[in-house]
Amino acid sequence: MVAALVSASDAAAGGLFMVRWLGGAFSDVDPDATAIAFRDAEAFVVIAGFVMPGESGGAVEVLQSALQPVANLSAGAYGNFSNSVAPGLTERMYPPATLTRLRALKREWDPDNLFARNHNVVDPLPPSHVAG
Repeated sequence: MVAALVSASDAAAGGLFMVRWLGGAFSDVDPDATAIAFRDAEAFVVIAGFVMPGESGGAVEVLQSALQPVANLSAGAYGNFSNSVAPGLTERMYPPATLTRLRALKREWDPDNLFARNHNVVDPLPPSHVAG
């Protein structure tokens, strides 16, 4: 993991690289008590690069490629620092039981998906196909 982090931080030169160690009170909270997932994780890693206006899209691909080894070693993803709409990201943000619980709450409290400009937890199938 250390080698993957060092490599990714090199690719994000001029950007942001942060490791926050977790545990303690963070991991004492029952996973069902909040939507925050992966409370058993050892660390929270944030790596961000910045693309300047006029810069080629290749810079984004370089950073994404450098981040892949870190992602492969991680338990999941934290969406609050991400503006990505990549397929499957929401599923990486929440363990299956948490995502199921959040989708049930979404169906109950926001059936018309009014609050949709987020990492949306809508069911992948239309409501008529989802067991309630």
